[in-house]
Amino acid sequence: MKTYIPKFNARFSVIAKGGSVFRKLAKGTDIDYILCSKYFRKLDNGSAFSYGGNYYQLISGGKPAAAISRSSVKVLISERIGIKAKYSGKIYSLARIEKPSAKDCVKADKDKRFTVKPAVNHPWRSGSLDGFKYGHRDGELYAGLYNSTIAWETDSY
Repeated sequence: MKTYIPKFNARFSVIAKGGSVFRKLAKGTDIDYILCSKYFRKLDNGSAFSYGGNYYQLISGGKPAAAISRSSVKVLISERIGIKAKYSGKIYSLARIEKPSAKDCVKADKDKRFTVKPAVNHPWRSGSLDGFKYGHRDGELYAGLYNSTIAWETDSY
């Protein structure tokens, strides 16, 4: 190997044109959040998700963060940062919580059903075959969907 490497480099090496091709990292960019393992999960109603057999909740300012249910969250894991989550462009710390068990949840009583019937003059009982009637302006609105000049006329309401 001692003689092969210099011969190989002499034959195949290329001298780079110009200076270094590496760029400086932009301000505000944390390399630890780039060089980590990334996994995607979905949030539940309590801004929590499961990962690796554990249940985690997004924390912002020491309190559970507000998040939209069923939205995606990117889980970031490395030895330097531990486990973090990126949601809506912001990095959140996480708190490990106990997943609620099925026996803790309140079950709906199957005997209690919706028994109230609509009144005689309720809109569902409008008299048409399919239970729906068009108004006098619906035809114009339908035409407005295909004609941009009609769609923006709102002064006739």
